[in-house]
Amino acid sequence: MKQFYFVDSANNRMGPYLETELMSYISEDTYVYCEGMTDWKRAKDVPELAPYFARQQASRVGQDIGHRVEQKSKTNTMLIIVALVAVALLAVVLTLYFTKDSQNSTTNVNSGSPQVVAGGNSVAVAENVMPEEEVPHKLKVKNANNSGVVLRTGPNENSKLTGNGHAHFFTGDVLLCEGVSGDYYKVRHDGSNYYIPKKYADPYEGSQGPSEGAYQTIQEETVYYSSVRIKNANNSGVVLRTQPNEGSKLTGPSYPHFFTGDVLSCVGTFGSYYEVCYDGYYYYIPKKYADPY
Repeated sequence: MKQFYFVDSANNRMGPYLETELMSYISEDTYVYCEGMTDWKRAKDVPELAPYFARQQASRVGQDIGHRVEQKSKTNTMLIIVALVAVALLAVVLTLYFTKDSQNSTTNVNSGSPQVVAGGNSVAVAENVMPEEEVPHKLKVKNANNSGVVLRTGPNENSKLTGNGHAHFFTGDVLLCEGVSGDYYKVRHDGSNYYIPKKYADPYEGSQGPSEGAYQTIQEETVYYSSVRIKNANNSGVVLRTQPNEGSKLTGPSYPHFFTGDVLSCVGTFGSYYEVCYDGYYYYIPKKYADPY
């Protein structure tokens, strides 16, 4: 086996190397020389080395063809998946369309009596379909406990608006109704839409208007005053209540305390309590601690 020399990138003469060793250092354009040659030649032009480069080229071509085949296979697979999904969606749309069309053609919702559909020797009576639930104009709250009923931001129990800052409604309060969603009525309050469970409200046709403002009630005749002045306050002052009862006192230093002579805005009365507005929210204060002002 011949021994070869080659010129590296720095124009240095390297070698000697056997053919099998030489292939690790050169490319097909590297200049090489061996005994018996008259001058330096490119490696691809040397008969002893040319077969090595031919095999390398064939290997690269084979790898390229294999890569193209693999890519084409992936592309075809993706196209098949997209086509199957499109067919499935089209089937669903057509099924829904024809199901609805079939229901419309066999059901007379507006008729008070069953339709008679004759065909051949048989006669079939199509069943009447119950109309959608009628949406009442107003609702009256029922079954409220001492804490009242709170609204929901959605038709579910996970969206209850709990806390003193939200409106509470009591038995007899009236709300505007704008829709029905399952077991909930959709109501309008303070410019926004909320939900209330059907178990806490009934459709109402009376002349009584909707309750406006948090904690307001229409259980009895209400007398309105523009403001009240605190009286009979002790050294600790008078605290507010979130409801018209003593069990809802806002005790503790973090809550406001009012003293004799302080004036609060009043929005109405509830039994032995005044309903007052403070810091944008509605509360209650016993009448024994305040006079109209």
